[in-house]
Amino acid sequence: MDQNSDQSESIKDELVFFWGIINQLLQSKKIIIVTTLVFTISLFFYTLQQENIYKSIALIEIGSYQKADNVKKLIVPEYSQANFNINKLKKKYVNNTPIIVKPKSNSLFTIETKSTSIEKNNIVINQIIDEIANQHKDIFVTITHNNFDKQTININKLNDRQSLLDNQISLIEQFLIESEDITNRMKSNPNLSMDHYIEPYASITHAIYNAKAILIENKYQRQKLIQDKNILESQLDNHLLSYTDTKLVNEIESTAINLNLKTYAVFQGLILGFIISIFFVLINNFIKTYRRT
Repeated sequence: MDQNSDQSESIKDELVFFWGIINQLLQSKKIIIVTTLVFTISLFFYTLQQENIYKSIALIEIGSYQKADNVKKLIVPEYSQANFNINKLKKKYVNNTPIIVKPKSNSLFTIETKSTSIEKNNIVINQIIDEIANQHKDIFVTITHNNFDKQTININKLNDRQSLLDNQISLIEQFLIESEDITNRMKSNPNLSMDHYIEPYASITHAIYNAKAILIENKYQRQKLIQDKNILESQLDNHLLSYTDTKLVNEIESTAINLNLKTYAVFQGLILGFIISIFFVLINNFIKTYRRT
């Protein structure tokens, strides 16, 4: 019984102590409310003085060109920081502004930057895009010149081969004319008996047959060569049908990234002020009680 009585008394003491604290807090509610408001308002005005931080993201499409074979090719095979000299661009255009470049696909990548101004972000991103586009234009010009030079060399080679074939055809045709003239004269000469001209006539006839076969083959090769040359010349005239510059896709997207942090800071002020005010009230009452006793 004594043990149960002691436990009951202990519980009553704890309840009295607990409700005593609650009563103290209720009596000091004005202090708690004022202290909480002071902390909350102070943090609120502090956050108002802090500049917003804006994050801007731009989606970039790598430039491409389309040749006469209608095959689309990228200016650079795929995204890589080496292709764009990103580190060089950072030094050239960016002063203490973080720049993040991320690949999205072989032909797409993003540029991300943060600062206290959307306008500053846009300027930095546009400068980088312009610089990358200029780099790609230089690559495109090099590709154009290389293709032009290769096509020109191939056309010149075909011209040389055509000139050689033309000379061979001309010589064979001249040979055929002279050979046929000789055979006609041999046939029409009454002073030559068949026994005298049959053997040279057969040799000349065989040579004429071979020359005609060679002439047919050379003319075929010449016609095929002219067709190939016409195709190359057509490609040379339209060696690059179209060119798409490296460019921004859609618009630069900008968002404030510290607005939630400001709201969180105000909420923290509210909680912190409330806790400190309760702690202050309890300490103050404890000191008063201690002095009385």
